[in-house]
Amino acid sequence: MSFPNASGDQGLFGIFSAKARTAFITDCAALVKRGFSMNKNGFRLRTDFEEVIVLSPHFAEVIRSEERLSAGKYTETVRIYQLFLTTCRSLHLSRDRLELMGSIPGFEPFAFAGTHRKLMHDVITSRLNRALPKMSEFVSIEASEVLETSWTDNEVQDFHKVHLYQTALPLIAQASIRAFLGTELCRNQRWVEINTQYTIVALGAVNALRRWPRALLPIVHWFHPQVKQTRALLNEARNILRPTHEKRARELAAGKEAPSDALTWFEELAKGQPYDPTVAQMTFTVASIHATTDLLCQVLLDLAKYPDIVEALRAELVDVLGKSGWQQSSFGQLRLMDSVMKESQRLKPISQVVSVFNKRVAMDDIKLDENLQIPKGAYVVVSANNMRDPAVYPDPDTFDAYRFIKRAEYPEYAKLSSFSNVSVDHTGFGFGKHACPGRIYVTLELKILLAQIILKYDWKLPDGYEARIFRNGFDSVTDMMAEILVRRRVGEKWC
Repeated sequence: MSFPNASGDQGLFGIFSAKARTAFITDCAALVKRGFSMNKNGFRLRTDFEEVIVLSPHFAEVIRSEERLSAGKYTETVRIYQLFLTTCRSLHLSRDRLELMGSIPGFEPFAFAGTHRKLMHDVITSRLNRALPKMSEFVSIEASEVLETSWTDNEVQDFHKVHLYQTALPLIAQASIRAFLGTELCRNQRWVEINTQYTIVALGAVNALRRWPRALLPIVHWFHPQVKQTRALLNEARNILRPTHEKRARELAAGKEAPSDALTWFEELAKGQPYDPTVAQMTFTVASIHATTDLLCQVLLDLAKYPDIVEALRAELVDVLGKSGWQQSSFGQLRLMDSVMKESQRLKPISQVVSVFNKRVAMDDIKLDENLQIPKGAYVVVSANNMRDPAVYPDPDTFDAYRFIKRAEYPEYAKLSSFSNVSVDHTGFGFGKHACPGRIYVTLELKILLAQIILKYDWKLPDGYEARIFRNGFDSVTDMMAEILVRRRVGEKWC
């Protein structure tokens, strides 16, 4: 039995495929619903880059262990790690164009996750995650300083408007740079600006290049102003980072003890493998800062509607941090915060319909059961529909801050209720061995930032404002234009 096509008839030689791609971009959720009504196990869907097979979540366990389905090959083929697409709602590129963009000078950070996949994974899992116990205090200090500047440290000032995304982005950037590269670079204002600007400028350039015929791109990119701006930002980043990296390389070669940061980690784990250190650092930026900012903004917008939950979170923080201090183990005890973050991500994951981490290419014909077979070369994704399934989550469209605390009362869910844990029923970070390797760091960073905000500030939505979510194909993005009203709480100085 073949998989039905939810995108409908695209005509001889795909002459109507443009209509199908547009439908995917504008109304993907309806197409997925239609597909599962045609076949509960899976269906074919024309996306903006290629046709994919969308499988039911109950195949997730099969997919996670099937060696003939390659996640690495998917990344290399599509080139731009799909996580990055969430920062650009209007990016509609074919697979061929995506491959080409990864080869254009200035866009190297978008290709690095594929060309140096193992190096990236090793740096995160064997270095970054092990360094987390030492990070809590200085990440908290950076967060506090940025918030005092961008929001306020004036206890007399009443509620005033701030642009949520534009203030959250440098907050995440500076905290992340402090964690990855230390004090010197996180206090370098130009380095912080480049790290916040690069992804937006680069994706804008890609969107501009898509208007040109593919045959002309090898020439056009040298003269296009947005592409030139992208290259200029990356080259400026190289000029800033080069002296520090060269000094670090000399220290390591001389056997000196070097600071434990991302520069050292890449040098140690590359083991002679050639790589561009600036591209490596900017790949961290592309992969983490904007997606984490999106999630932080969504949690704050959700909480703005539930002041009683904010008070409960504040009480939890005072209790836990008052006893144990600002250390990683303390943040692991914040059960309500875990539940709130997990619920926000459940309702608005980075990929609303399909988990961005569960994407594969079939390296051979694969028989799923007696009636279903995935053909060699097919792109395969696993649906994230379980996150809105009423059989899994009662009243699934309602925000329930205590949902995962209540689920943890059942033994089979007890170990799955923390924010960083993944399961078939919650694939916000993916599932299986290809789940997001940086999710443990992201969890700690978000909890520290939320703790600073909850303890020091009150915030609410302007009268009449309803938070919006923008959807583009598989991607789901928090309202980047949202404003909130904030004020400094009186007397909260201990954090």
